[in-house]
Amino acid sequence: MTPAPSSPWLAMPPQTGNCLGRLFCFPFAGGGAGPYYPWRPLLGSHGIHVCGVQLPGRETRINEPFVRTMAGVVSPICNALRPYCGAPFAFFGHSMGALIAFEVTRELRRRGLPLPQWLLISGAQAPHRRKMEHLHLLPRQEFLATLAARYGGLTDVLACQEVVDLLAPILQADFELVERHRHESSDPLPVRIAAFGGTQDEWAPAEELHHWREHTLYQDEFRATAFDGDHFFLIPARKLLTAAIAALWTGSGHNARI
Repeated sequence: MTPAPSSPWLAMPPQTGNCLGRLFCFPFAGGGAGPYYPWRPLLGSHGIHVCGVQLPGRETRINEPFVRTMAGVVSPICNALRPYCGAPFAFFGHSMGALIAFEVTRELRRRGLPLPQWLLISGAQAPHRRKMEHLHLLPRQEFLATLAARYGGLTDVLACQEVVDLLAPILQADFELVERHRHESSDPLPVRIAAFGGTQDEWAPAEELHHWREHTLYQDEFRATAFDGDHFFLIPARKLLTAAIAALWTGSGHNARI
């Protein structure tokens, strides 16, 4: 089989060979594909190949200009994914990545292309529940202080000025992308949805996860799971989270439902 052409939008090109399926992982605001590298051996042992989606302006694409609109990321991501839609696949997205994964799924449906077997949502309010904000317009120091107060995992990161100088422009561009986006209602997706959250996440409370049920036709198969931790629970709970994902995909289920 001729390998699919490489794309800068896929930082970890899909592996070849037999597998249960491919999991395309979408980054949170300020991040790239890097946090998903440790997932490869964890899910690879279950036959699931992890592939990180990479946005411009970070990591392997550090010298490229930021994309500040949802349409500007959704269309090229769909183009990059098209060669891989013939085999089973699923999407995972955390925070901003959850919203992008949702919109990519809707765009694939509009194009008449295959859809993911699972849309795995993490640390995100359902799109019809999101509050409209304009944090990206704040002066930089006020913007960063607001994020540090809201998302506990950023406090230590923002203590280093070199990191701030690198990260702040990425964060502001990503928040602009999310905050300029306006949800347009449409029919529920013919895709199974599972939502994950942190028990101490004040921005995307665990009790809000069930609202994602409204966006799937398979409401009886909807799953919501809470792990100990704040908005960035996915980092300390990496092994538990990937085990839950593998259990969903293999059909063995899991018990930590809310």
